[in-house]
Amino acid sequence: MENSMVNLSDIHVSDIMMYEKEHPIEIVAKDINIFEVENIFEQAHKKKRKLEGVIITENGKADEAPLGIITAWDLIEIDYTVD
Repeated sequence: MENSMVNLSDIHVSDIMMYEKEHPIEIVAKDINIFEVENIFEQAHKKKRKLEGVIITENGKADEAPLGIITAWDLIEIDYTVD
């Protein structure tokens, strides 16, 4: 606290990651079908599991660099651009 304010200027994302118990993401290979991604979101919803996004990597491995991310919002946008 500084002057009744919390100073977060020296706090990094990595500092708070240890408090995150569950990482609400899935990791998939870049060649996955978009309908399979939709199914991943649907299954998470059925299990009442929060899923923030699906990370795309070369082979779907967690130790690979991310190539992109798909969110639930992206799936909605895809549905509306197809029409």
